[in-house]
Amino acid sequence: MEDFKDQLTELLMKAHEQSLRREEIALKESMRQIYSLEQFKELAKEIQSHETAIMEQKAREYTDGADKLYQFRQVAGWMDMDPAKVAMIYLLKHIQSIASAVETGIYNWCWRDKDGNEGMKERIVDARNLLLLVAACMDEESTVKKSGRRNSGRMV
Repeated sequence: MEDFKDQLTELLMKAHEQSLRREEIALKESMRQIYSLEQFKELAKEIQSHETAIMEQKAREYTDGADKLYQFRQVAGWMDMDPAKVAMIYLLKHIQSIASAVETGIYNWCWRDKDGNEGMKERIVDARNLLLLVAACMDEESTVKKSGRRNSGRMV
């Protein structure tokens, strides 16, 4: 009989937890606002307007002036890997930061905070720009492969 009471108590607790979860989901749904196409277009426009400026500003970190992929080549040489893989590692660092912000809900939705630290908007733009740098590495590797040259893009 005691075993039956324990099982019944456990079932009632699970049903109560499920009911609470359904109520929480319903509450979140009722609080949800519509994110309009116009809002999305404005956000996209704002982000795109910053991409080029940020890419140019941070170019000093990634280039030697002439070679846009210089830093990736240099690190690739040190690590004995392709520049595209190095660029992916840089990108994944940003993706991990964005994922953590989404998961925790803790982030500054700005370009820079009052102390000059990078905000989440800039982090997202950095990730988008790094995607372009990954594409540039892949484009170069593809061009090298098509030409038949034996250069993986690694620095020697």
